[in-house]
Amino acid sequence: MPNGIAGVVSGFLPTALLLDSLLPQALPGCFLVVWPDWLDAVPVVAGVAQYQLAIPDSTALAGVVFYRQVVPFELGPTGDIAAITSSNGLVLRIGTF
Repeated sequence: MPNGIAGVVSGFLPTALLLDSLLPQALPGCFLVVWPDWLDAVPVVAGVAQYQLAIPDSTALAGVVFYRQVVPFELGPTGDIAAITSSNGLVLRIGTF
């Protein structure tokens, strides 16, 4: 996907929703696996999207679990949404390596 936007979905609960039931441009078989408590959008440049999350240095957050997934929006030559897909989901625990 050389041209597009990557939606970064983060949340505190997993889910399993077919993307094409939410967004008509989504390809069949793609799932939203993270409940969207917060969303971010990052540009895709030369097929790569980069994203960083700053986590405050607080012991109160140690052990907190959250989920993360990327939902790429591929743009056509006129800027319209050509396709929407989804990555696998990640389970992240703050303070665990």
